[in-house]
Amino acid sequence: MIPPLNVRGTSRAIRATPNRDPYPFLSPPQAPGELGVLGGYRILKLLGSGGMGFVFEAHEIALRRRVALKVLKPELALDAENRERFLREARAAAAIESDHVVAVFHIKDAEPPYLAMQFLEGETLQARIEQSPPITLRNALEIARQTAAGLAAAHALGLIHRDIKPANLWLERRNDTHPPDAGCHPPPFRVKLLDFGLARRINGETSLTSTGFIVGTPNFMAPEQANGIEVDGRADLFSLGCVLFTVLAGELPFQGNSALAVMMSLTHKTPPPVNEMNPDVPQSVADLVAALLEKDREKRPQSALEVVASIDSILAGITGNALLPLSSANMTVHRAAEMSSGPESDFTPPFPMPQRKPAPTPTPTPQAPEGRRTALATWLVIGSTILVAVGVGIYRLLFAGE
Repeated sequence: MIPPLNVRGTSRAIRATPNRDPYPFLSPPQAPGELGVLGGYRILKLLGSGGMGFVFEAHEIALRRRVALKVLKPELALDAENRERFLREARAAAAIESDHVVAVFHIKDAEPPYLAMQFLEGETLQARIEQSPPITLRNALEIARQTAAGLAAAHALGLIHRDIKPANLWLERRNDTHPPDAGCHPPPFRVKLLDFGLARRINGETSLTSTGFIVGTPNFMAPEQANGIEVDGRADLFSLGCVLFTVLAGELPFQGNSALAVMMSLTHKTPPPVNEMNPDVPQSVADLVAALLEKDREKRPQSALEVVASIDSILAGITGNALLPLSSANMTVHRAAEMSSGPESDFTPPFPMPQRKPAPTPTPTPQAPEGRRTALATWLVIGSTILVAVGVGIYRLLFAGE
């Protein structure tokens, strides 16, 4: 239970000395064990942190409820682009009415900016993939279905997420008390889409930042997004295909030892059918994954609602709750969260995260026997990509004010 607010501030001595205070933006705490106060929120404990900010468990004083408070790091709040990305995340998520998007209660453009979100129990899909037992076929499809439903709500408002990946899909624990209907298998979770910091409206802009970096996570990025050209909702569907492939096969569909190598794979390689990686995957599911991973977006499902309908049809034909034996589930998936193509690729865990077991580093894939000619061609393309990114960055820096 939250102790009453100390209006006299007699607990000021609880705080650490100023020169050692890791959170100088907080006012003095109001009770032992708390970290401080920010606006109308009592900060109870740190839940997670990342390159962009902190996420705290907090108590909203006025409404007496528990929330997750995301705070932009003060040093990053000095940069206008970082600040705008943070505020854009709050506004984008707040505009979407869906059970599959984390709810935003409040946003404050303060020093530093912060936003209050619903506090969720559960874990990310990234954390769940790294655990045992493996995810069942039905639950894997339910995760994809609910993700597509959340994307459909975002796309209906003209918003593209642009960073769908296991670390940005939260599996909220459900506490349904009503018995399931006959023949129905309600999942024990509800998927919530997180981190709309890279979200953009469908208005013809590219996937490049003002400094020429490509935004997103390479392993789950659509080819058109990797090429820095205009994207639409079908880019999110490609990312969803990457997520579903990863859950079903236990491996990333596009791999590499660097962000550029992964983007080369995105452009030139086609992953094997997922039921070749895991024979227990039905052909109908493998066909859906292959359609989502089409490099030509005109050949993908054309809307998230179409994906929902496809998965509903597949689920109707699945009996039981079969396990998917993924022998390599802990081998390569964790690397996607570590690989970044630029300063905008960041994940801050917004809620309590379980302790993870370190996964072994995958062995680099040996070079194809084509030899030097293939290697030379690959590095020429990588070099061209770097030159284009640098050129775009310089152009935008020089002509940003025009």
